Amino acid sequence: MIRMKAVLPLIILTVHILHADVVDVYFGTGGGEAKGIYRASLDTKKGRLSSAALATEVKAPSFLAFHPDRTRLYAIANPAEGPAVLAYNILDNGELELLNLQLIPDGRAAHISVHPSGKFLLTAQYSGGSVAVFPLGEEGQ
Repeated sequence: MIRMKAVLPLIILTVHILHADVVDVYFGTGGGEAKGIYRASLDTKKGRLSSAALATEVKAPSFLAFHPDRTRLYAIANPAEGPAVLAYNILDNGELELLNLQLIPDGRAAHISVHPSGKFLLTAQYSGGSVAVFPLGEEGQ
């Protein structure tokens, strides 16, 4: 069984949850058998969550944030290159396609947020007590 880290900050639901019957939920994971970011479907009428399936492989993803248009997902993770922000395109089947990876200059981040304009992404770092601002391109990368 895969252990999910602190569930509340790691589960991302779409804004449309109150209007949709079924919404995708993404989980950042860590631990022994975890392989990356997982996706499940939440039936909002029945209050049931489907079994989680791997959406993409990446080492130690933690905090997640949607782009305001909900077509991209950003993650803080620790790939081989080092602590980074990863940008993913959300495919029609819910899987994630890597768009871009940017190293975080001050180490592993404790939080991630996308500006409502969709033009900037911010991270807050554990080690240096710093904040980083990443400009986002037209395609959200």
